[in-house]
Amino acid sequence: MRTDKTIEKQASHIADAIVNLVEQTDGPVTFTQIEREVEGFATNEPWSWTYGLGERSGPPAGVVWDGMSEAGAAALCRVMLERRVAVQIVTPDLYLDRFPQDEKWIPLVLLPVRAANLDGPHWHMRAPESYLDPADPFLKENCRFLTPGPVRSTADQFSPPKRGRWVLDCPNSG
Repeated sequence: MRTDKTIEKQASHIADAIVNLVEQTDGPVTFTQIEREVEGFATNEPWSWTYGLGERSGPPAGVVWDGMSEAGAAALCRVMLERRVAVQIVTPDLYLDRFPQDEKWIPLVLLPVRAANLDGPHWHMRAPESYLDPADPFLKENCRFLTPGPVRSTADQFSPPKRGRWVLDCPNSG
């Protein structure tokens, strides 16, 4: 029988493994790579967990990833919300091997936290320089600009075209 304490212990172990993978890669890590390399993150069970965004009841405003174990979902949520990694929004091009079928899926990759150039409402984020207009009212109100440190690579070339407030504000949708 799995208890809350068991799930918490597994989530802690998976969270540490995710952060270690991201740090060792020193560049973008997809959730499919995490599925392959972090034991316990994904599940093949017919019932799985999804990390959804949005502070509202009902369907989520956006979907980060699906097919996770309960501990895997808790770990992913933890490393993002605790700002142990940086999150970068990308095009689906990096996810040719598998991606959620949910129409609200938001393609993301994880980077070492030092790659972050924004402290967003929910996570440390990485955005291409062209997105970082200090006069942008949304960024001024919701984010703090950070000075990123060096990493082997980022996924800036895979960022979607900037449109309005882009997807950064999705977690606040409702």
